[in-house]
Amino acid sequence: MKKCIYLVLVLLVMLASVSCKKSDAIKGEEQSTGKKVDMEFTATSEGTLKTTVKSDGTTVVWSEGDAIKVFSNYDYQGGELTLTSGAGKTTAKFSGRCSESGPWYAVYPSSSVNSFNDGEIDFTVPAVQTYAGATFAKGMMPCVAYSATTDLNFKHSFGVLKLNLTGEGLVKSIKVKDNDNEVKLNGTFTVYPASDEVAVKLWNNGTNSITLDCGNGVALDSNKDTEFWIVVPQGAFKQGFEVFITSTDGKVAEFSTANDNSIFAGQIKPMPTKEVVFSATIPERCSASDYEQVTIDTQVWMAENYRCSKYDTESEAYKEGVYTVNYIDASDKSLWHSKKWAGNLTDEQIEKFGYLYSWDAAVGLVGKTSQTAVFSGNRQGVCPNEWHVPSKEEWQTLVKYIEETDGKGTGTAGKYLKTDSGWYDSGNGNDAYNFSALPTGSYAGLFEGGDIDYIGYRASFWSADIADNGYAYLRSIHYNCDDLSDGSNLRINGYSVRCLKN
Repeated sequence: MKKCIYLVLVLLVMLASVSCKKSDAIKGEEQSTGKKVDMEFTATSEGTLKTTVKSDGTTVVWSEGDAIKVFSNYDYQGGELTLTSGAGKTTAKFSGRCSESGPWYAVYPSSSVNSFNDGEIDFTVPAVQTYAGATFAKGMMPCVAYSATTDLNFKHSFGVLKLNLTGEGLVKSIKVKDNDNEVKLNGTFTVYPASDEVAVKLWNNGTNSITLDCGNGVALDSNKDTEFWIVVPQGAFKQGFEVFITSTDGKVAEFSTANDNSIFAGQIKPMPTKEVVFSATIPERCSASDYEQVTIDTQVWMAENYRCSKYDTESEAYKEGVYTVNYIDASDKSLWHSKKWAGNLTDEQIEKFGYLYSWDAAVGLVGKTSQTAVFSGNRQGVCPNEWHVPSKEEWQTLVKYIEETDGKGTGTAGKYLKTDSGWYDSGNGNDAYNFSALPTGSYAGLFEGGDIDYIGYRASFWSADIADNGYAYLRSIHYNCDDLSDGSNLRINGYSVRCLKN
């Protein structure tokens, strides 16, 4: 389904009146069965998407290839009915096989439907939409209908964010991210067609962002607005949103708002005109050549804690439109909870403390709140190209080599990886492998006041593996122990990253 513009563009609720008839007459008792028969639906688009700006202007019409899916309480499998005539008009005919008995539940587009059960319909909204000019892409505006008769009134379950952009350059993609991580803009939703307000809720997977793919590029104009329509579920953007715009030559522009821009079903939310100014170049990436490296058996490690505030162009996060990394500079003494043992550390050591990252930032799992994250293969995360955040198993490979293959003894790996100075109470190591683990401590996140604590006492490094209940795995070295201990902690806390070569 798409829309046709009459007069001035404004706000869109499509009410499609659908009449359904059986090709052969239905007799009394036969109507209480789940038998599928040939049906023909006449769908009339009578309404417009509503706007707070004007009350008229945009009319919804049916498109060639449109299909609806019709269920009943007697038929949970449903039947798909395809458009047979009326493309480009407000009235169209659909035909196909569906249950002869109502009440009926109808959904557009049919391709989005996953299942129907006791009046609930599950449908999937993709994370990427396609640019379609001053409208939304075909099949991107979910609509549902319910009736005990053969007349169905379709209602929208989503709304539209309309960005008005000016400037110069070709837009390759636009990513919109909800400021509330709990609000999902894509994924699998449940809708209740029989409810008055056609409420939807996300029940599985999904993220708090939507990307508009502009293909080979959409040209901006410095003298007039170019419209970009993005379909989003009702309830989005109550706490505002962020926008990331990428040009066809890889340049980036960003803007955000914290204002309440709540989206309502069947409505367009037009944004004030925004001038797009792309960065002169892609933000400079961090290079592995800036770091000392050490080979320990078959593994090549960075011999310094990582300190980069940008995701690499090949990383998972960058490809999702996130370029900068949230971090805490571990050398920032103003954040140190205790400076008592700073005297044990040289200025050169402190300069190499690197950054402390949350687990999500470290592995590039930005904007996702799922408590489970299973990765296949290497997880580049914040590391540069051809490097990755080591897995739990790769840390264990290091321990096994030191303690068993190289014969240092059980529970001693930490001693041989620690620096030979700077640790509390003479808890130094001998740095036999030039790994140079420094006692950088950790950032306590939301639960301990937001300070860097345990300076001089502990070094902890993230693994690329999730644990249980919002935790992730890490490896730690303590001043009073010789081992490289295996543990887990809250993902929001900040720990060091040591990148491992692919």
